Amino acid sequence: MKYSVIFIFVLVAFLSSCEKDNPVPDSNVIDTTILINRNLEYSFGYLGDEEGLQIIKNARHAEICEIIIREGERILNYVPENGYIGNDTVILQLYSGSDGTSPRTDSTTKILAIKVKNDAFFHKLIGEWRMTKVCGGYTGDCNDIEDETAKWVGFYYESHYRETVNTIITRETTFHVIDSISIDPYIAYEVQIGEDNNTKYLWFVGDTLYVEAGDLIEHFVAVPIDCKSCNGVY
Repeated sequence: MKYSVIFIFVLVAFLSSCEKDNPVPDSNVIDTTILINRNLEYSFGYLGDEEGLQIIKNARHAEICEIIIREGERILNYVPENGYIGNDTVILQLYSGSDGTSPRTDSTTKILAIKVKNDAFFHKLIGEWRMTKVCGGYTGDCNDIEDETAKWVGFYYESHYRETVNTIITRETTFHVIDSISIDPYIAYEVQIGEDNNTKYLWFVGDTLYVEAGDLIEHFVAVPIDCKSCNGVY
């Protein structure tokens, strides 16, 4: 009996050591935020026939948690329970490394950490915004943007993002709010645009949206509801 207890203790210690030695890298943890009673579609990219995406631990607070395939693109579709506010987690296995005919060679664990929030910032951000001013750079000066079609950005439900320059759509992708920091007296939100780890800080001063763009700060005003198609691309 004594030896059995010792064996079990050593086995538990060994397994604990293995877990510590093989953590999921931070780069494989994906933080994202959605509004209450809204769904999340998170793309894991285009994968070949021999590759794939599998849920290995489902979300605890999901009404729907499934992988959908849209023309080769693997997308996790997550719908929280009605009225749920809080954190949820989905653990997935991503299989890649195939040339289309040979078996896949790589397997990566991905953790999708989802925050479901009822946040006034999201409600205020949703819509289309027209750039009116750019400040900063080498001189720190501000320059007014007279052309009303120079640059627009749009934030839509289901995490959709669109950018237009001179009425031409230049970018369509997703956006996810991943963190917030205090810039006294304001709260700035770190927003990931696209899936290439490109993040920007956004905050409101009154009804003006400020967007960090490198060493520049872009100022945007909301497009009136009755002018949603003024730039011809809505």
